[in-house]
Amino acid sequence: MALTNVSNKPLYKILQNGVKSYVNLSICLYLVILLLRIFEIVQNSFSHAVTGSILKISAFGFLNDLLFWCKVSGWLLVFYLPLYFINYRLARFVFVVLAFLFFVMNTVLIQYFNAALVPLGADVYGYTINDIKLTVGTGGIIKKELVIGFVAFVLVLAGSLVLIFRIILINSITALTLVVVFILAMVIDPARLVQRPALSSEYLSDLTINKANFFINESYNHFFTTPNEVDIYADNYLGLYENTNDSLYALHYVDENNYPFMHTDSTPDVLSAFFNTSARPPNIVVIMVEGLGRSYSNDAAEFGSFTPFLDSLSKHSLYWDNFLSEGGRTFAVLPALLASLPFGEKGILAMGENMPPHISLMNVLQHNGYSASFYYGGDASFDNMNIFFKRNHADAINDQKTFPQDFVKMPLSQNGYTWGFGDKELYRRYFQLIQAADSSKPYFSALLTVSSHFPFLINEQQTYLQKFKDRMEYLNMDETAKAGRMNDASAFASILYTDDALKIFFDSYKKRNDFKNTLFIITGDHRIPEIAMSNKLDRFHVPFMIYSPLLKRSAKFSSISTHFDVTPSLLSFLKSSYNFGTPSLVAWMGTGLDTTRAFQNKHAYAFKQSKSEEIDFVMGSYQLHNSSLYSISQNMDALPDNDAAKAAVLLAAFNQYKQKNNRFINGAKLIPDSIYTRYTKP
Repeated sequence: MALTNVSNKPLYKILQNGVKSYVNLSICLYLVILLLRIFEIVQNSFSHAVTGSILKISAFGFLNDLLFWCKVSGWLLVFYLPLYFINYRLARFVFVVLAFLFFVMNTVLIQYFNAALVPLGADVYGYTINDIKLTVGTGGIIKKELVIGFVAFVLVLAGSLVLIFRIILINSITALTLVVVFILAMVIDPARLVQRPALSSEYLSDLTINKANFFINESYNHFFTTPNEVDIYADNYLGLYENTNDSLYALHYVDENNYPFMHTDSTPDVLSAFFNTSARPPNIVVIMVEGLGRSYSNDAAEFGSFTPFLDSLSKHSLYWDNFLSEGGRTFAVLPALLASLPFGEKGILAMGENMPPHISLMNVLQHNGYSASFYYGGDASFDNMNIFFKRNHADAINDQKTFPQDFVKMPLSQNGYTWGFGDKELYRRYFQLIQAADSSKPYFSALLTVSSHFPFLINEQQTYLQKFKDRMEYLNMDETAKAGRMNDASAFASILYTDDALKIFFDSYKKRNDFKNTLFIITGDHRIPEIAMSNKLDRFHVPFMIYSPLLKRSAKFSSISTHFDVTPSLLSFLKSSYNFGTPSLVAWMGTGLDTTRAFQNKHAYAFKQSKSEEIDFVMGSYQLHNSSLYSISQNMDALPDNDAAKAAVLLAAFNQYKQKNNRFINGAKLIPDSIYTRYTKP
């Protein structure tokens, strides 16, 4: 007697009916995916003026969606068929629930991409619940209107799919063929074999990918894969360039097993030649400007410059126009700029209370008689910034909790959140505090701004939106360029606000007696990702300048340097010019600022786009993104390059860094306790 289920049908017949039923449901799922793709393209066309590449974007988008549908249908089949043998209604219910959860997830991910212009990956796992609530709340990504519309759409869609399911007629051969395709797609994941299209910007290329597939793959890699490393002792190891005599890989490491990054400090003093020496060491003020990117600041900016004050200040400064941040989010700027620290797993800040003892610009300055303070208009607990400054024994951490009641926060988002106090209020509070500070010793001040952060809600919003329009007229933009900029009007208006705030800041400083003996450092923490990026390097490309009345002359440098290089060079300068006591053994990632005026890069550094992604490596005039090679031109374009030998060399160098970083992640120290104790304020 043939095996039967509760319906007393033969096993083969049950299987046949189950397969046909499943394929019908799966086709309905594809229609949902198809509708979401059409919705995403239409939404982005209106909100970001996607023009000129719609057919190509649509073709690649539909292809990626089709391949993802095949893969996800393979996985859902694993759940469906066993349940179908038990109860077909239960199988159908489980399928509908899982499909609905996918629909919700993909809808949210599409909305995130439309707001942030970058797909959401595993970086979400690097943030605390409070950090996520603040980011989503201030961003206004989830809106009441969207929720109401979403519910209405789901009801209409559900009714439509019920009708479609009843009229779809799939024969057994077609159903079996599709099931085989689903299983193959589940095993080989064909979507990863599709190359990203060559479009005019990184944003447009990202628009073509299936956002759910990207998030699932990134999440899987985050939790279940190990770093891809190269054995540098293998016979086929290609080695490094012979001329990397000023890169990370030419440093003299003294005990790599116990202290993988510790090396002798041989940072050259390249700054003393540009400065007059004062009677006492200069005050140092570091301003980290949220979202300040090179693509909308200074000469030859891709979008035109919206920082007229900074442009003028750079002409009286030491200015690097090909400078790179070390991260694509704010979490990277403090450790990289102020301590030249390695990333660890999710960035040093993510280690929280387990943040390891380290040498930084702050504690060495304090060792040499400085006071040190941090100023921020938001909540310093975000990204564990407060813990970083506590670990560095800052004399004061001034965030939004310390602002008096007469200060005005930035406008609330639709969800009732705000990032805190805008730049003008931050600087006003700063001058109140340093006015009362101890003037008997030099001071170090670190300021982090927040006004130019998404969703770009600033005080005086209408005033700066008008200034944005006036600025476009001043730059003689044609109508096409204006229309493109108008899609990001709030972002550009916030940059103009930030620039005006800096002008007020320096006008106020000039009235202080200590202005003439103060050294100012200004840079961006990263570029605004919500403004479409043109290439893989664009997110890290930020201005960097050192301004001071102590400067003998201004200079512009086209050589590439990064945030990693700042602390080593500053301390080398202070040691040479003011006889500072500095450690001879350090764990700096940077080898110092390059003051070559011509375009070149003598550094080799890893970059971390998000807390979960360490996928970029720059060495010489090349960038490695995942396993793809890009050549870097003088205007900092990153163009695809097919030189396999060069790609292999960069991959080997990148993996050499990863080996060191993995030792650090697994518990190796940065420096001995004796060095930390000597250069840290008790």
